[in-house]
Amino acid sequence: MRRSVLSLAAVAIAALFVSNQVQAAEVLLGTAAGGMMIHYNNIDNSGAGGVPDGIISGYDENPNNIAYITSQFSSTNSNGAAFSFNPALGLDTVFAQINPTQFALDLVYKASTYNPGPGVSAPTLNFKDNVDAHSADATTTPGGTTAFGIDDYLGTGGPGVSTNLNDNSIYRGTGVTFNIDNLTKIGTVYTLTISGTLTTDGSTHWYTVGVPDTTLASQGLTNVFNYTGVLTYDSAGDTGASQTDFYAGSVSIFANTLPAVPLPSAAWLGLALIGSLAAKRSLSSLRKA
Repeated sequence: MRRSVLSLAAVAIAALFVSNQVQAAEVLLGTAAGGMMIHYNNIDNSGAGGVPDGIISGYDENPNNIAYITSQFSSTNSNGAAFSFNPALGLDTVFAQINPTQFALDLVYKASTYNPGPGVSAPTLNFKDNVDAHSADATTTPGGTTAFGIDDYLGTGGPGVSTNLNDNSIYRGTGVTFNIDNLTKIGTVYTLTISGTLTTDGSTHWYTVGVPDTTLASQGLTNVFNYTGVLTYDSAGDTGASQTDFYAGSVSIFANTLPAVPLPSAAWLGLALIGSLAAKRSLSSLRKA
């Protein structure tokens, strides 16, 4: 699926929602649909006043006992939450997004209350760079137990197929904050409002081999993304034995523009040119596993 440089330039320019940016602004980069799996420490906190009573139960699953959090496609699929770029910015075209999306938000956040114990070990999220459109050959860059990536999964169905793997981390970083802004319960249903920041390494990492990374600053963006989300979890039937709760819902990720950037700019035209290279992989080659 090849697109001309001119058509990509038109898309990129259309994505510039203001013509002469003076004040910094927050713009929707995309939305991750799926949810967050909260993993709890294997600590007995269920007795009155937090005094151990020898029983691991749902009462041990509380915000003060969180070990780590992962972004997931679903409660049973640990691939990242399905990520869709905001079409108003034209990034779905630049990155050749298909339906269902091949992109995912992978995230792991080790909480300050993390307490390793039996069955509790925070995973490490690593970053990938495409080599030959085969995910098994992708090169690995170490990430961490607190890290995120907006990743490209190869294989039909993208992250929705649990055996598909990340082949390229477009945006990546090891700076993650996670805030629980509100937690309510009605009946057996918990509703969680979250927010935080994702600090990138400052670059867009293109899929196409040989195309250099592009700095976010050259695209008029800061290195920090913000996110917000509202997620729900039904505790009916949960005995607490799993020491996990899956909160389903969507998370919106926002990019922040730099102030005093005249738009449209040559930098964004450069983004369009690089994007045209990134989009040159055909749909058949794009979906090779």
